[in-house]
Amino acid sequence: MRAKKTNWFHKKLRCDKASFLRIFKEVEASTNRLPASNGSKCDGVSWPRAVVYINDTLEMLVKMAKRNVVMPRLEELHAVEEGFEAIAGFPGVVGALDGTLFKIPRPRDFEGWYCRKGFPAVNVQAIVDHREAFLALSIRAGSNNDQSLWNGSGVRKRLATYIPLDKHLLGDAGYKLWGHLLTPFPENEAAEDQRKRTLTIDIHARESR
Repeated sequence: MRAKKTNWFHKKLRCDKASFLRIFKEVEASTNRLPASNGSKCDGVSWPRAVVYINDTLEMLVKMAKRNVVMPRLEELHAVEEGFEAIAGFPGVVGALDGTLFKIPRPRDFEGWYCRKGFPAVNVQAIVDHREAFLALSIRAGSNNDQSLWNGSGVRKRLATYIPLDKHLLGDAGYKLWGHLLTPFPENEAAEDQRKRTLTIDIHARESR
């Protein structure tokens, strides 16, 4: 708690000090108890008590995620779109989509958990806004690639309720081009592929309006 620099928190807890203190205050408020300062160094913490603390923290993290990791309402999309356009001058963007692998200890039942890089992992897919704030998360075993993770995500199944027809997310080449999801592809492919050429013309038509 008294660490002057946030590097300790990143190294030990994988978050910055401000995030840790916010979680700490939420857990304290929900449990109505404050851990004794340096008590674990003097007396240690029993396994049963450690499990209680861990479960309290996990429960609070789930509650915080439900409150804070949410897709913007339709009336909030304009501010997000303006934020993205201010960054790169690209119109109509209301979110950026990507996935990343997190290495985990090998599970006892490890089938399906090994990723393409050869280690056990979870694949975490996120949609963020122009401030890099999380709007949605989807987590699957490491063997799932970005496209399969997207196909099975709750946001993908309900995307039309979140995003109007003239708005879109941006993804990388790991995703297929889709109605509400724009991905990069070489111009020569667009010239050879009728489907991509049609989409390219449609995109240019929207931008010229």
